Amino acid sequence: MSAGIRPAALPWAELDWHDNVPVSRDRGDLYFSSVDGLDEKRHVFVNANRLQQRWSSGGAFVVAELGFGSGLSFLAAADSWRRDRRPGLLSYVAFEQRPLRARDMGRALRPFSELGELRDRLVNEMPHPSAGIHRLWFDEEQIILTLAYGDFREHAAEMRFTADAWFIDVSPSSFEAETPIRNILHTIRRLSHGDTTFSTPVATAPFRSAAGRSGFHIDTCSGFTPKSEILRGCVNGPSPRPEYFIPSRVAVVGAGLAGCSAAYSLARRGVNVTLIDRESTLASGASGNEAGVIMPWMARVPDERTRFSLSGFAYTRSLARRLESRGHECHWQGKGMLRFAGSARLAALHESISATGFDRDFASSLSVSQASDCAGVEVSQPALFFPTGGSLSPRAFCHVLADPNSTNIEFVHRIEATAIRRGETGWTIENNGKPAFSPNAVVMAASNECLRFHATDWLPLEAVRGQVVHLEDHPVLSGLRTILCGDGYVAPTANGGFLVGSSFEHGNLSTDLDQQTQNAILSKLQRLVPNFTFDSSAPWPGRVSFRSSAPDRLPIVGKTPDFNAFADAHSGTRYGGISPSWSESWWTSGLYVSTGHASHGLTTAPLAGEIIADLICGTPPPATESLLKAINPLRFLVKKLNRS
Repeated sequence: MSAGIRPAALPWAELDWHDNVPVSRDRGDLYFSSVDGLDEKRHVFVNANRLQQRWSSGGAFVVAELGFGSGLSFLAAADSWRRDRRPGLLSYVAFEQRPLRARDMGRALRPFSELGELRDRLVNEMPHPSAGIHRLWFDEEQIILTLAYGDFREHAAEMRFTADAWFIDVSPSSFEAETPIRNILHTIRRLSHGDTTFSTPVATAPFRSAAGRSGFHIDTCSGFTPKSEILRGCVNGPSPRPEYFIPSRVAVVGAGLAGCSAAYSLARRGVNVTLIDRESTLASGASGNEAGVIMPWMARVPDERTRFSLSGFAYTRSLARRLESRGHECHWQGKGMLRFAGSARLAALHESISATGFDRDFASSLSVSQASDCAGVEVSQPALFFPTGGSLSPRAFCHVLADPNSTNIEFVHRIEATAIRRGETGWTIENNGKPAFSPNAVVMAASNECLRFHATDWLPLEAVRGQVVHLEDHPVLSGLRTILCGDGYVAPTANGGFLVGSSFEHGNLSTDLDQQTQNAILSKLQRLVPNFTFDSSAPWPGRVSFRSSAPDRLPIVGKTPDFNAFADAHSGTRYGGISPSWSESWWTSGLYVSTGHASHGLTTAPLAGEIIADLICGTPPPATESLLKAINPLRFLVKKLNRS
């Protein structure tokens, strides 16, 4: 992974204010005009790129912005898009190295009341500034916002998209030397096609010169204010304009959290989805618990798992809050989470979080007494407090994502998918040996059941047993104000009780509730909450399910490789001989997988659904190339070949 994209916290933008217009403290530049910032952004970017004429044909239109800032350029484009009521999808990719705090963004955008709910949703759902890629959705307007936080050149070198238009909205002082400008412009050109346009208020001589040397066709036109100028033109990128593909039907096998997330993301894009499961209800397996925790995985040394987890944590939280605000019952509890890990482990974890620069808005270290005050119950250990952590009901969440009232999702239950075969025009799914469905593409999201199918039976999945305990209102826990996570967890349920979990058992395939496992789970809670007592001889209500886990503890998400094609292409290949650029010939066309989410499915599966949908439809995914490779199933074949 590139060093510049390590999942560390980014510094907030430091601002001064001039007549309620934000001013960059280190550069002295206004973020937008004090006369009328919204009209300025429309003139400089929306009109200069002729967006309203160019996106009229429908399909997907991709705008990329260098310098997200206050978000006003995005809102100008989004407002124009929704006013035009065009069919299709607006995919907006923005790069920012120093994001604004939500309160600063709210203050900056407050005067633009005409933007209404669009503005408010942007402010309310902005992610914490961790380096990486974050995804926000504006469903009513059919707009996807993909925010790349961190260094532009590092991110752009690892991202896969082709822009139709570029907004270059950065400080003029950033473009004072021609050499770094040309490096940036070469990157922009690589991510463009032959008809991609750009515009910028930066009309400096070095920029003009660098743009000309980089193959840009440019012209000058009047700026927003008298005596100002803007540059606009054509990028002449090397790639053809990609096709936005809406398949007529996609089948998703498996109606748990991974499958429902993929179905939901596809349906959002207008795809008709057949959601198939052998059971009679949604979320009948590991996704059927009454409560689950949304928390980021934080490694002492930030890695791909941390990176994916941070982006997934922000996305699930945003999605759950959005669905709840629209009247859907996900049983979202957003009162924060206390993470206990024992003194030594907690100190190391806190040191890691501090070293990456996260502030108290993300996590803070609490003593035993402070943690007890925060929790509302007496606890025995110090803790890290994540104020944006939360819980929801995975079962209820699945029912919202795969809403039977959705016109795009058809849930077909009690179907025993016995085989999946590729034909000349698409795929055939057999039910007990007979053809039943003929989709254009298939998403395998059946957890460990993926091993029953030839195309995915080689995946190194392991079934991990998880048992949970259901507690009715307990006198000691009645004052609990936050989620508690240690070796296990306790989270509130919708009926006023608590779910305590969970075991993580390898090699045990029993579906029966086990008294010894139950007592071990409750003993962990008792060590954490000393006043908690329970009768070890009494059986408590509970549930057993099986998660799927991969050896490297990363989920398995993406295109499914053709095992035989890959083996044939690399027969005789020695260690290290595999090309870092993976060939399209190695994939099974139209077959995708989302599994191996283990005990962090609420954090990773919804974002995995977005990745799957973007790969199918050809829109920019919320992940870099290195992250897509880290979670793709092909990684296991590459490792196996390298070991041999």
